[in-house]
Amino acid sequence: MTNRKTVIDACTLLNRCELLLLRKARPFLPGEYSILAALEEQGGRRSSDIAELFSFLPSKASRYIKNLEERALIRRELGKKDLREFFFYLTPKGREKLKELDALIKQLT
Repeated sequence: MTNRKTVIDACTLLNRCELLLLRKARPFLPGEYSILAALEEQGGRRSSDIAELFSFLPSKASRYIKNLEERALIRRELGKKDLREFFFYLTPKGREKLKELDALIKQLT
């Protein structure tokens, strides 16, 4: 059973990270950071996988993905088995941005 203090501490850290991303890494949203981090750790993912992983509505995941693509931080590739699917991957620019954001977040921990 999780005690209340643990939940409060986790929420406080999450809020501090969100403020940091919004203030110092503008225009960057926490959901966008999460997508970059997941793509680095897990490789190519479909938008539906991303939405499910973070409990985003599909429309919200699509918005984040569109924003990241427009900034050339991720790229899309057609699926090999099903040409109706797209998989998303980090670009070199996306890896650099993720390193920059990780360094900012590390200041909080």
